[in-house]
Amino acid sequence: MKKRIQGMIIGFLIATLIFSGIFTAYASNVRWENIRVAYDNYKIYIDGELFEARDRTGVIEPFTYNGWIYAPFEHIARALGKNARWESSTRSLYLTTPEVPPPPRPRVTYFFDVLTPFESRGSSSDISPDNSFRMLGDEYTRGWRFWVGGSRNTTGSHVYNLRGHYKAIKGVLGHIDGESRNVTGTLSFYVGLERTLHRQFPVIGTMSPIEIEIDVSGVDILTIEWTNNGGDGGWGYWAYGFGNVTIE
Repeated sequence: MKKRIQGMIIGFLIATLIFSGIFTAYASNVRWENIRVAYDNYKIYIDGELFEARDRTGVIEPFTYNGWIYAPFEHIARALGKNARWESSTRSLYLTTPEVPPPPRPRVTYFFDVLTPFESRGSSSDISPDNSFRMLGDEYTRGWRFWVGGSRNTTGSHVYNLRGHYKAIKGVLGHIDGESRNVTGTLSFYVGLERTLHRQFPVIGTMSPIEIEIDVSGVDILTIEWTNNGGDGGWGYWAYGFGNVTIE
């Protein structure tokens, strides 16, 4: 069986050379022989489907010679998903596997590109989409930095109308490099005008950045609130950030 398969492959290659007419350019170097071949309606099936190679004259019909089936190998290789390239200088047929392009990256929508608060309270956080800060050396943008006030339990919040259009909010929450680690706080998400607590995240100075995801399926009104729970510091610096915030 193995010998027969090898013979078929050799036959395919020879037939490719004959059918493509590439020998004519090297007639002086080619040994020609008259042979008798048999055409008997031979068929080729690829994965159960009939395959017919064609050129400008029509269907290229397989034939037999000395017990072997000959067929246009170049056409079959392409049907099997291979690239076929003939190099005349070396009289070589090259078969290669096409490169598969990477899948397209999913479209990312940043929170601030589609939403602005219709109400804000307090002054303990910043909602600028141009914020840039680092957490453990990595840079983050398009998020909130949370301001540390001078007294315990100061808050800042921003209220958004999601109109029930979105499914999830994602981002990275952590401590901003170079700022005081002695202040703790809480990041809370409330839904509805009645402010029902939906998710809450405590933040401390020794935390590493964490990826968080908030399910907002069917949510209309969303309040994002930062609470300064206390510690040293006084006024005038940012302690924590919620960056690279996307919505989908």
